[in-house]
Amino acid sequence: MIVSISGTEGSGKSTIGKLLAKRINFSYMTVGALQRQLAAEHDMTISEFTVYENEHPEIDRELDKRTASYQDSTENIIFEARLAFHFIPKSIKIFFTVDEDEAARRIYEDKERSSEDQSSKDQVKQTTRRRHHNDVEKYKKLYNVDIDNKENYDLIVDTTTKSPEEVVDLITTYLKEHGHL
Repeated sequence: MIVSISGTEGSGKSTIGKLLAKRINFSYMTVGALQRQLAAEHDMTISEFTVYENEHPEIDRELDKRTASYQDSTENIIFEARLAFHFIPKSIKIFFTVDEDEAARRIYEDKERSSEDQSSKDQVKQTTRRRHHNDVEKYKKLYNVDIDNKENYDLIVDTTTKSPEEVVDLITTYLKEHGHL
């Protein structure tokens, strides 16, 4: 069984995905891990590969193909990616939302995600809003998919006021109640 996790920036996708995988004894995969694999195959660092990827749209198609290959997996996997719900249509599709201000706070305070665009929480909020808008437009143009359309998902969780453990409890309960665990 595949559980795909998508959601807005700062909603806790990675944190919750890893906790959920551990709790229910599933493997954990991300499109970022697939990107790192491709970078290694091209003998590049992830930074070099990101630049290369921007200049070579065929890389996106390869990532899509590799994501879609999980559709027929017999493994139990939590797959975190913006478009996993689309490329793995048989998955249990979960979407996380979070209040914009809370997302900005989380991203701003996450030292692993620090960058020059994060000089203030307001700057983080603006950057996050712009990135989300660009992603929505990109996915509509490339795939005719609206990642904001809640009908794409089986379960939508607002993580604004919930701890990661509370969200994992909620998802685990949902999976049990729907006969997936």
